[in-house]
Amino acid sequence: MVFEVSRGSLWREAFAPRKGDPHDAPRKRLLDSLERMRDNVAQLVTTIPADCKDLTIHDVSHLDALWEMASLIAGSEYALNPAEAFVLGGAILLHDAGLSVAAFPGGLEQIKQTQEWQDLTCAILRQHEIEPTAELIEHPPAEYLGGIKFAVLRALHAGHSERLASASWQLASGGQIYLLEDVELREAFGSTIGRVAHSHHWDITRVAEKLVDNIGAGTMLPADWAVSERKVACLLRCADAAHIDRRRAPTILYAATRPTGVSNSHWNAQNKINKPVVEGGTLIYSAGQPFKAADAGAWWLAYDLVRLVDKEIRAASALLEELQFAPLQVQRVLGAESPRALSIHIRPEGWRPIDAEIRVSDPIHLAQTLGGRHLYGRDRIAPIRELLQNAADAIRARRSLEERSADWGKISVSIEAVAGEENKCWLHVDDNGIGMSERVLCGPLVDFGKSIWSSPVLREEYPGLQSKRIHPVGKFGIGFFSVFEIAQYVKVVSKHYEAGMSDANVLEFSSISTRPLIRRAEPRELPRDVSTRVSIRIEDQGALFGGVNDPDELPFDNALLRLILMLDVQLEYKNPIDGTEFIHSANPYTVGADTFIRELIPAADKKDREALIRVQSTLIRPMLGSDGSKFGRASLLMSEFDRYNRAGGTAVSVGGFIYTHAPYRPFLILGVLEGNTDEAARKSAYSTVPKAVLSAWASEQARIIDRQRFSKADLLTASQKVILLGGDPGMLPYCFAGGRLITYGELRGLVDSISVFNVLIGVDYASEFCVVNYSKLSSVYFDLSVKENVVILADWDFADRSIFRDDIGEAIKNGDTKEIGFHDLDMGTQNSSLDIFIQTLRSKWACEPRLFVEEMQIFSAELYSPPELRWVLSLRRS
Repeated sequence: MVFEVSRGSLWREAFAPRKGDPHDAPRKRLLDSLERMRDNVAQLVTTIPADCKDLTIHDVSHLDALWEMASLIAGSEYALNPAEAFVLGGAILLHDAGLSVAAFPGGLEQIKQTQEWQDLTCAILRQHEIEPTAELIEHPPAEYLGGIKFAVLRALHAGHSERLASASWQLASGGQIYLLEDVELREAFGSTIGRVAHSHHWDITRVAEKLVDNIGAGTMLPADWAVSERKVACLLRCADAAHIDRRRAPTILYAATRPTGVSNSHWNAQNKINKPVVEGGTLIYSAGQPFKAADAGAWWLAYDLVRLVDKEIRAASALLEELQFAPLQVQRVLGAESPRALSIHIRPEGWRPIDAEIRVSDPIHLAQTLGGRHLYGRDRIAPIRELLQNAADAIRARRSLEERSADWGKISVSIEAVAGEENKCWLHVDDNGIGMSERVLCGPLVDFGKSIWSSPVLREEYPGLQSKRIHPVGKFGIGFFSVFEIAQYVKVVSKHYEAGMSDANVLEFSSISTRPLIRRAEPRELPRDVSTRVSIRIEDQGALFGGVNDPDELPFDNALLRLILMLDVQLEYKNPIDGTEFIHSANPYTVGADTFIRELIPAADKKDREALIRVQSTLIRPMLGSDGSKFGRASLLMSEFDRYNRAGGTAVSVGGFIYTHAPYRPFLILGVLEGNTDEAARKSAYSTVPKAVLSAWASEQARIIDRQRFSKADLLTASQKVILLGGDPGMLPYCFAGGRLITYGELRGLVDSISVFNVLIGVDYASEFCVVNYSKLSSVYFDLSVKENVVILADWDFADRSIFRDDIGEAIKNGDTKEIGFHDLDMGTQNSSLDIFIQTLRSKWACEPRLFVEEMQIFSAELYSPPELRWVLSLRRS
């Protein structure tokens, strides 16, 4: 024998020669073919370490050892005919061969054409905050190429193993070479070998569903040598899981390769573990050396590996029993039940393993606590928002996968009365997005804290999605549980978007504290052309529809309209109970400005709202990037009153959904800016509008303001707001200087020629120093000639606020001080007109101005009765 497997009972029973054997020729043919296939695969797997750095041993010694492990687990009396043994041997050889680039006839270029390369390259680049481009996906940066190759090969290798038995490589001479050279055997068993090899990465349920029994023998073999794919697959997965001893991590290679991170823990753990033995149906692992405290991570990894072996053996045994095959000799693994039990044979030294890992012992309580009122407060619209966000994410994902238009997709929110129950109703949320298979319904959807968008399930269920530019709103994995704050009975009906209606499943909750029920959907339980329907039974519709937080607040339909103001998905709302309905457009940037403002501030007093619309509607403009991308829709606030702001007039949109509690500089704009949120409760958000975009938008606002329609005071404050937003106020007046209104550009010109500026300030009724606002000037300022270096500013929110600390103000009035420092200014002056003016001088003069407070004559006319002295803040070039 070329390879040392003759001691394994499975191999001996299948291939060992015997006297008077009527099937000696076919038996020998199978064995010879398997040996040649081993030689070919052995050359492929030698390249695995170069392609998947720091993996434990995956060479031919590992493949040979799986025969021994399979025989140990199955037992000496286990029945496996030669054809089944041949399939097992072929699957053993191929199951990990795809971990090398050489296993792909087209090499790395073939791998780059796979969806896995596209998805995983994008995912890894984004992890390093690099936005993928076609060029970067094709040619990733060298420092990430190894990690990408490793990740892609790990993702591809199981599926690729299914094709390897029939794959061919082109020879330089023009011929072809196969791993399984025997044409007849390749035709008979190549597909079966591939499926069994692929199945080592499936869960046991899929093995039972996808593999079959009674695969007929090849034409050159005895008829009773039929193959059971499921029996062979069970042996392969158990043997592969069980091979965790030091043959996978030999000492000399461990010392030479010096693996790091998680790989080091794998090498360290397996380097200490001896070959297992069987006693009374139990597989027993032991360690030749103790695990010291520094090796605790490796010990825990060994514990996880032992538990995995136990899980595979138990699952395989259950399936074989169900199929009425002979049982495996091994039924359990010693120590898998607890760390204490494992520590008897795999010994820690100087420490004691206790099962104290971070865990959620009461997930139902956690979901009730964090998924409901304790997270969202009493915000009744929050659970609906979470459902709509999930629906919008699903639609956007499908748009990307199927390359549909930017306005494709639809969400429906409908209310349905409960027959015979006056105050009860159903609330349905339907969408035609990517939908959910049973695997997703029973996995990420109900796994509290785990979002499908960050789950490996995403790539497997929706290949190609990771490589698309999707930015899901849902990312915390807890939003779905918020529905239990307003309902106990919840039903989710869904199907994968490519599946038929007959494949729809229903996940039903009678409450959050009971286990949900999964079942097939009944006819018409999922509406036509819908991928997912979430239905919640509202026990008190008055509490939901009468107000969001309070009966005196917004009706439900108004709150919903404001919530989805910037949503890029069409949404239909119908409530036949109270007769309300509306259709929200998928393009919020084309909705009329009047409607936009009304939906933005529905809680404002009607009179105030209509007055605001008259003033602001002509200024509503989109915030656009240089490439046409949209970052918001708003107008510079021209109104003097601020009641709109308390009603949410400055808002942030995250994924099209409106947040009010973290506006971008209140009192500057009326509208919505694109943003993000890092809070699980999503109570607040922050703007992500680039400065250049905001600056360009603010400059545009300055250009389109009709200066004939607004008072001088309004125009002055508008100019200040444009500057605060980084824009150019252009022809808008900026301040009153030299007895006239001048623009910001004119002021900057004056700064070049004047070294002292005096900003008019005054003492109010509370004896506090404040900037004198242009709007409060008396006629004397227009009748007399004001000195050229006297500046009168205009302010809005900061007007009438003290500009000095209290102690400094008293010292100035008492005549104790004249020169002050910037630290003496009250912090409330930040972003005020005074702050903007000081920053302008600082920039133009390229130095820190000196500050003085004094009384002086600000008029230049020589009068018999000159006006009284005025207080000024004098800024002097140092």
